[in-house]
Amino acid sequence: MGSNLDTYSSTISRHRTKQAYLEWFSELNPQFAFTGTALQSIPITGGDHEVLNVELLRQNVQHFIKNLSRKLYGCRAVKDGNWVKYTGSIEGDQGDALTCSQRLHVHLSIEIDQSICRVPLDEVTEIMQESWQDTKWGREITQTEEIHNQSGWDRYCLKHFDLEDTSRILINIPKN
Repeated sequence: MGSNLDTYSSTISRHRTKQAYLEWFSELNPQFAFTGTALQSIPITGGDHEVLNVELLRQNVQHFIKNLSRKLYGCRAVKDGNWVKYTGSIEGDQGDALTCSQRLHVHLSIEIDQSICRVPLDEVTEIMQESWQDTKWGREITQTEEIHNQSGWDRYCLKHFDLEDTSRILINIPKN
């Protein structure tokens, strides 16, 4: 009997937490949905490989956003704290690319502040792809689209939400 109650309680808790993340995600007004694939390992000296994990991919996303912010807003704006805002998640399995059921990758909602952006919005997609490829783990394969249904994209980003591992949730919405 207690097992069913525990499962029900866990399901309710998971649902409430996911809803809280969706509400937080809704604070963003993103123009772009970005999916970035990642190298799963990188050769290092001595014939070994550095294997991608969630923390390394999280750092890679931060590097991507830093590069993107500089390219779109300029170095001075970034120094003043004007960064590209984003929400999203990391999906996939850690470990050997041959044994994983799904490679680690990211889904992001990206908001560009047009009042300080130095490039036209129709050029942003190409700059996003370049910025992702300039990172250590970024692969050539990316997908960037305009967001037409923010709620749907946010739900897609959280489709594998795990209450036990919130390290896969990516949020950068600075409070003004």
